[in-house]
Amino acid sequence: MYNKAHFDWDQLPPLTSPRRPLDLKGVALGLINLPPLEGYTFTHTHREQEEVYMVLAGTGRLLVDGEEVPLAAGDMVRVDPASKRALKNDGDTPLRLICAGAVPAGYPKHPESRYLIDDGVPDYDDIPPWYAGNAEVAAKNAELKQRYERSQQRRKNRDSRDSGLWTRDLSMTKTNVVLIGMPGAGKSTVGVVLAKRLGFDFLDTDVLIQARQGRRLQEIIDSEGLAAFRRIEEAALLSLACRRSVIATGGSAVYSEAGMAALKAYGTIVFLDLPLEELTLRVRDMDTRGMVIDPGETFADLFARRLPLYLRWSELTIDGRDKSVEELAAEIATCLQDHFPTPA
Repeated sequence: MYNKAHFDWDQLPPLTSPRRPLDLKGVALGLINLPPLEGYTFTHTHREQEEVYMVLAGTGRLLVDGEEVPLAAGDMVRVDPASKRALKNDGDTPLRLICAGAVPAGYPKHPESRYLIDDGVPDYDDIPPWYAGNAEVAAKNAELKQRYERSQQRRKNRDSRDSGLWTRDLSMTKTNVVLIGMPGAGKSTVGVVLAKRLGFDFLDTDVLIQARQGRRLQEIIDSEGLAAFRRIEEAALLSLACRRSVIATGGSAVYSEAGMAALKAYGTIVFLDLPLEELTLRVRDMDTRGMVIDPGETFADLFARRLPLYLRWSELTIDGRDKSVEELAAEIATCLQDHFPTPA
């Protein structure tokens, strides 16, 4: 028995995995097709995987722990797992390589990944010398880093569910669901539908603050200032004493260490994750919706500042791209159904 696949190198993207076309179960391969004068924008290492780069055509260089190794057709280079590496095409024709990887026997594979071994560790802050000082590359790497961190959080969520860790973590005391995320993520609208699905009460902390203060959020910020509003918001978070409730928080709730710790003690923190582009299209009323944003700060700046905080507090990250409110509520409810059974 054998499997055969044909790859037209002239049509290949910079990196292609033949794992699925060839149904590979033990051989890790990558087809690298770098356009003229282009190179990797960051370095990466591996946890256990030993790699061999086999040059088929073109010329370039392989950066290995700061040393630039020249490459030409016929060259083969082995790289240790822990060595930082990056590729650059120096010629006016495509640089084409086959990268083969292997790990010690018994190393776990990831069936949900398109890569057989999938143990790479990118370092998006380490820009190779050929792109040093390039602001556009630095911005691109920052975006890639955010995507990678979100994907790792989603994998962590899956691993936790599969191993049963959530059952132990959420037993008895964790009776609430707490939604966090950027303005425009849909926390309030999803929260209402989710509460109905779970048979829970629903609480919106922004609405709670407005009711207690007798003013809209923007009026509080305009008259009291951002620092005062954050103190008011923290006090509201610390005052909550509810059970079996879906709590939609304001986007700035994650600034409060004490408030988030209190929410996490009695609830599961769910991050509604959407890309900046989609959020920007949704949020058109930045000046009136009561957003905690510093003077001169853009929505993109706010997104970059808050995303690490959302990821830090999140126990369950839900990808909200191209999903309706009902679909998001159903996905969250499905993830939590073992811990919050709906009433008969």
